[in-house]
Amino acid sequence: MHRALHSLEEGTSCALFRHEGRNLIPTDAAHVLADTAREVIKAMADGIRATREAAGYLADHLKIGSLYSLTAHTVPQIVIGMKARRPELQTELVLGSNADLLQMLKQGSIDATLMATPEPDPEIESIPLFDDEIFFAARADSPYAAMQAVDLRACRDEPFVSLSEGFATSRGFAEAFRIAAFTPNLVMRSAISFR
Repeated sequence: MHRALHSLEEGTSCALFRHEGRNLIPTDAAHVLADTAREVIKAMADGIRATREAAGYLADHLKIGSLYSLTAHTVPQIVIGMKARRPELQTELVLGSNADLLQMLKQGSIDATLMATPEPDPEIESIPLFDDEIFFAARADSPYAAMQAVDLRACRDEPFVSLSEGFATSRGFAEAFRIAAFTPNLVMRSAISFR
């Protein structure tokens, strides 16, 4: 501390403190420097905030991307939690597929996104919130409906519906059929998912 104060006095070329016993008492010059330092720190903080606003990073506005399937339960809980912590924060929700959201995040048109974990990328910081599963869905009157587990290889001749490429479950769907070692008979690709 003594070395830092000595350097400060050398930098200003004047005495900032006087000794009274073991105590250091600030001089009038020290009070002037302290007031000026407060103004400089405030001006710098204001300048950084203005710079971030000019670049589209508003401190009181957060643009969040989300997969369609997360809007029923996950997104409302997150938004309510943020509002409880930061009531002044305005949130805007942007929906899209995994691929669309990742592209928007990289372009800076959204600040954060709730999506399936992307491939490792030095530009993206990913924090897993939960693990999700892909399920086999069938009509209630289907012979598969009563099964506890379904071997996809037994469904080789069945028609399938999948989400369009770019959606998180589309990747899992393709991987499941790669493991089952056959190409599914796709009768439809959907662009919207519901949970």
